[in-house]
Amino acid sequence: MANFTYTDGGRAEAGYKGTANDCATRALSIAEDIHYQVIYQDVNRFLKTTFFENLTARQGLPEEIVKRYYGKMGWRYIQVSEGYVTHDKLPGGKVILNLEDHVSTVIDGVIHDDHDWTKENYKVLGYWRKR
Repeated sequence: MANFTYTDGGRAEAGYKGTANDCATRALSIAEDIHYQVIYQDVNRFLKTTFFENLTARQGLPEEIVKRYYGKMGWRYIQVSEGYVTHDKLPGGKVILNLEDHVSTVIDGVIHDDHDWTKENYKVLGYWRKR
């Protein structure tokens, strides 16, 4: 995967500034093509129904919450055993990668994120694919 398109999913347009640990929220916003603010608010409402009620989408989400929320949105998780996934092993279309300490959207082999994480050699733990 070498192709990269910069996008923040509408985060800056929604008025958010600075850095945040909101990659799971941004990735879903990008993959679903739903404005960041809509996903952000829905994630926060979802968090209020969990043990993690004091967290916000901005602070980052525990993997358990990401899997539950993405599942609620119709995404199915596929765990990979190799750890590192090359472009030819990902399905076409939209997938959301579960990387070691990051979540990112890949559309037809092109990374859609706010930074090109391929230079950091993240380990891929699995990915979500829309049911």
